[in-house]
Amino acid sequence: MNYLIDLLDTLGLLRLPEPRWLIADHIHEQEVGVFYGPPNVGKSFVALDICASLVRELDWNGLRCQKETGGVLYVVAEGVGGFSNRLSAYCHQAGISQDNLRIDVISDVAPNL
Repeated sequence: MNYLIDLLDTLGLLRLPEPRWLIADHIHEQEVGVFYGPPNVGKSFVALDICASLVRELDWNGLRCQKETGGVLYVVAEGVGGFSNRLSAYCHQAGISQDNLRIDVISDVAPNL
């Protein structure tokens, strides 16, 4: 059977190297993460703060972040208009230009995960 993705059998999975932490003991490199919870509790702000810490090579809330991560791909699954406001507020608070953040955004279509 032909698949559009690479599949691993059990032995292949066991032979994979240990994942590298992007944020110590919380987020692995090359993985998808999701924040969920009730509305208006700050999920997007936390996600943006984590992304910005990674691309700016800063530790996040006292947790060590991997340096030289490259960029971040942020999927704005809802409220893209509000995200640009959050981005502007983050940059203002951090005292940086929006040009200094290497965060790419998918906003026109939410991927079907």
